[in-house]
Amino acid sequence: MPIYDYKCNDCGNTFEQIVRNRDEIVACPKCSGNNTQRKISAFAVSNSHSKGDSCEYGGGHHCCGECSCHH
Repeated sequence: MPIYDYKCNDCGNTFEQIVRNRDEIVACPKCSGNNTQRKISAFAVSNSHSKGDSCEYGGGHHCCGECSCHH
């Protein structure tokens, strides 16, 4: 079961929740409100290159550290 990050739109609390169903309504543990929004997780972001590949460093690019450019 995945863990999702949420933000409560009523009280501003941010929290993590294990969710069985992606469409499940999640209540805020602080205020018990149901006006919550799932946030984009950093784990959902994928690298555009793999270890050993070269990448172009520059233009605001922040290297993942997994390629051969070592930036």
